[in-house]
Order: sequence, then C-alpha cells, then structure tokens
Amino acid sequence: MESDELNRFAAGLDSIYACKDSYEAALLSAGSVCEATETVVKGKTTNAVAIVCPPGHHAEAHCCKGFCFYNNVAVAAMKARRELGVKKVMIVDWDVHHGNGTQHIFENDPSVLYVSLHRYDHGTFYPNSNEANFNAVGKERGAGYNVNIAWNKSRMGDSEYLAAFHQVILPIAYEFCPNLVIISAGFDAAEGDPLGGCKITPAGYAHMIHLLMGLAQGKVVVALEGGYNLTAISRSMAACTAALLGDPIPVLNPVRPSKSALQSINDTARVHAQYWKSLSWRGNLEFIASSPAPTRATPTLDAATPRTPNAGGRDSSSEGGSPALPEEAQCSSDAAAAASSSEGQSGVAVPFVVPPAVCASMGLNEGEEALSMFAVSPKRDCPHLASISSLPEEGVDVRAACATCSTTKENWTCLHCYQVLCGWYTNEHMVAHNAETGGVHKVVLSFADLSVWCYGCESYLESPLLRKILSAAHLNKFGTS
Repeated sequence: MESDELNRFAAGLDSIYACKDSYEAALLSAGSVCEATETVVKGKTTNAVAIVCPPGHHAEAHCCKGFCFYNNVAVAAMKARRELGVKKVMIVDWDVHHGNGTQHIFENDPSVLYVSLHRYDHGTFYPNSNEANFNAVGKERGAGYNVNIAWNKSRMGDSEYLAAFHQVILPIAYEFCPNLVIISAGFDAAEGDPLGGCKITPAGYAHMIHLLMGLAQGKVVVALEGGYNLTAISRSMAACTAALLGDPIPVLNPVRPSKSALQSINDTARVHAQYWKSLSWRGNLEFIASSPAPTRATPTLDAATPRTPNAGGRDSSSEGGSPALPEEAQCSSDAAAAASSSEGQSGVAVPFVVPPAVCASMGLNEGEEALSMFAVSPKRDCPHLASISSLPEEGVDVRAACATCSTTKENWTCLHCYQVLCGWYTNEHMVAHNAETGGVHKVVLSFADLSVWCYGCESYLESPLLRKILSAAHLNKFGTS
C-alpha cells in the first residue's frame, strides 16, 4: 500500500499508525511470542521473555486497535492449545490498559483463564468500555474464566497489585491449575510512566513474576505490551528477567493498600465467588483497611451481574463451585469434585454512566460525556509548536550529556533553545528548565525514544512541523533518516 492508502487505513481505526513496514513488524512481533512459547512448552527452556513491538492485547479478532495489529499473546495461547498440546493456559495482563482484544477472543473459552489488572476509572480510562469492569466474567462456557480487577483511581502501586495477587489471582490460578502462563507485560503502570499514572516499582514486578512462577511448573512466557518511558520499561523488564533467572527477589517495604483498591478487589472476588470455591471468603477483605470500609451503597452481586436460571445450565449443587473443565484437564480430585457443567451466561454489564462524584473530579457537568479523557494518541494540534526554533546547522546529538549534571541517562533537548538536559526520572533538570523559563520552553525531544513531549499540553506530540527535527535525530541515532 502507498503512504496515502496506509494513512486512510489507519485513520479509520482506533489509535493506529501504519507505515510500509508495519505488516512485517507485526508478523515478527506475533511470531516471536509464538516462538518463545513453543520453546517453553517443548522444554527447551523453563521460561522466556519476548521483547517485541508492536504490542497486541488491544487487537481484536477482526480489527487492529490501540497500537496493536495482531494479538500476540492470544495467537501464542491458541498455538499452545491447538498445536502444542497444552490443555489450560493462564494469561495475566498487567498493562495499565484493559486488554479488550484478549478478553473478547477467549470470553467463551474455559481452557484459557484471562486475568487483567488495569485502570478503569469508572469507564473513563482507555479503551473506555464497561466490558473492562469487574462484572465482565466471560460468556456461556467461559463464564468465570475472565477476571477483571478494575482500578478506579490512579497511583496504584506494589501493595495494591500484590494484594490483588494474594486475595484473588493466586487462589483462582491454583484452582484452575494452568499448564502454561503467558504474561501480557505492559509497563505503563510502572513508576515514572507519564501516561499510566501508577507506581509499580521494578521490585514489584519481580514479586509478581516470582508468584506466577509457582504455577505450571514454572513455564512462564513474558511478552512486552505497552509502556511510554523507556527507562521505566527497561528497569521493569530487567527485574522480571532477573526473577525468571532465579535471582533473589528484592525486599519491599510493607505499605497498606488504598481503600479504593480494596473495593476493586472485593468487587472482583464477590462476583467470581459463584465460580471459584477458593473465593468463598468474599466480602471479608475489610480487615486489611486502616479504617472501616466506605459506607456508600455498593451494588450487590445480583444487582450488578444478574444470573441466568440453571434450567438446562450450571449445576448449583455446590455453592461457589469452580467452572467445569474436561475431566482430563482438571488439576486435582478437589477441582474435579468442585467442577460442574458450565452452560450459564455471564453477568450483564452495567451501562456506563459517569457518576456525579466522578464528574466533579473531572470538571464535567453531571451527565456530560467523558470524551477519551485518557487516550494515548499523540496530540496533533499543539499550539506551542509555533514557538519552537529551527533545527541548528549542527543538527541533534542524541549522545550529548546533560548540560547541568553531565549524565547521559534519559536526556532530552529543548526544541526552543536546543539545550540538552536530563528528564525527571533522573535529576529533573529539563523539568527545572521549563520552570526557569516561566513555562515558555515547553516542547522537548527525548533522546531515548525520539518522542516529543509538551509540558504545556502534558501530551506527546505528532506534527509535520517536527519531521525535519525527528529525521535529523533519527539519522544521528541510527544512521538512517
């Protein structure tokens, strides 16, 4: 396809950019995850990491979406099931965005357990769908095998994620007893990511990896998904890889999870207690909180997710039983005893309405629609681009040191004065430069990934006005324009 055709193709999709090499890159990305999975399943290695791009978990079976062309992890899971003889696969998705594509692909399939921890923010966080809420549990035979832990606030970190692991994810995982674990490892929930708004540390990711290595005889595949800070991605993935290699897990300081996180965990546990015996304690997580649980009205299970009568469907002889699986795929006699026929329907998703309190916090009038408030698409109409300076004759040196502290880690250049300074993830000298100029020098270029950020718009930018500068930076960094 020519450039104009590719642009028209991408314009009709949600957050997709396409160039002449996108197809090949997407094939390589999906193929690499499949290769890593096959290597682990065949016992050539105990575990594997696939550092790939483009990511995949937003891609639907019928269309590209959210920077994703093929659903890499879903393709690998299907290959494991259909070609490699794996009976049960668990997918854990800790990208800060909900993996809508993965959920839809497997929502009817009881052989794949999909677990996602993500920001939901009452439906206002990308991909802005109520199907990312806790009451989307799967459909028909797959009811109970889709587990959404939907955060409704930002700043979730190690304590919140590990609480979710210990209270919901691991109990379900051990009851399900997978033969393979694949992780959709987006690192946009990492501390330092400019878009995710969360604060998982590299040590936190290492702990989550360590916990998952107790499943499936340690057969774990980690596939890179999203992330918008190369330093945070690198440190987080390095910690995950070290954990897979058996390095000691860093010690974490005990911090009490937030009340909002406990509410989200309780919601997921309560709605899944009808499917998993291990969650029969549902509703008793308040003891972790430092003060009584919020007294606001919370929808009951029946109100939030109406159940379908058992006529011709699920056997209700054992309350809270786990979903049925083929006999040969069950983990133990206990799981076999708890299993039942699984012909029910999933809960009906609640239509999304922005609650009044959320409207107030977002500066909206009650009932006003939140229009893609947290979209990750770059801004194309930044008014501050008009004040950037022309490219200097000497071009851009992406290996230049910070003019203030001489570091070469995570440096940026100001596109107004072309001074090189380090980012906030190191010594924050570029942030200070923005403040020292009275906020006039707003637009900066990252040497790490050649992205352009505007402090005034608080957004990444994309514009024809940047092409000459980006081309020069790319030439300096990679030897090609």
